[in-house]
Amino acid sequence: MNMLKKIGLVACAVLGSVTVARAQSLSIGVGLSTPNEAVSSVYNNITLQDFSEDLKDAASFGYHIQAKYRFGLGESVRFALGAGWHRFPESDIIVKNPQDQKTYVLSATSNIVPITAGIEYSIVKSAMGVYLMGDLSYNYFANSVGLKQGDVDLPFAKGETESRVGVGFGAGVDFDLNLLVLDVAAKYNIANLINKANADEPDRSYFALTFSVVFGNR
Repeated sequence: MNMLKKIGLVACAVLGSVTVARAQSLSIGVGLSTPNEAVSSVYNNITLQDFSEDLKDAASFGYHIQAKYRFGLGESVRFALGAGWHRFPESDIIVKNPQDQKTYVLSATSNIVPITAGIEYSIVKSAMGVYLMGDLSYNYFANSVGLKQGDVDLPFAKGETESRVGVGFGAGVDFDLNLLVLDVAAKYNIANLINKANADEPDRSYFALTFSVVFGNR
């Protein structure tokens, strides 16, 4: 919790140092979340011919929603605050009820909820913009078990929540359509870089590909 307070204080200090934001925007996005070990197998198999089916297969490894608020610090630099929810289906457990002989499928899922604060730097700023980004994140981890009904998981049990501090870095492309801005961003995340339980805790890293609609000025 102390680390979260430190991140909050840094964010407040940056916010307080800016008297007039040159541009402000709010974005809402959805996308794919892929564990590090599955990145090559997922993205090497996506083709234009079967694009929709390939995306559906990729989403079986993980998906997310996120919101991000940005404001300008200068001509090419933006400060960004964000929050999201990343869901990683891990395995299915088949259980048979001896009383009614019905078979039920339980799904085990890992969830990561990151709160982020970072900087974005615009390399190209025109009708199509290109930018780099990096951030610090405070991540909440929780495992859950749900009952699978068709394509829907009905959660009924949750594990203990843990928290770790991580980092993320990547790049994005945005398209200014006058009324709104469309944004596509790719980011690599290490969710437990700091505050690991012990030296043997494995890295929790994943790749996020996000498609967003941006409201406001870039």
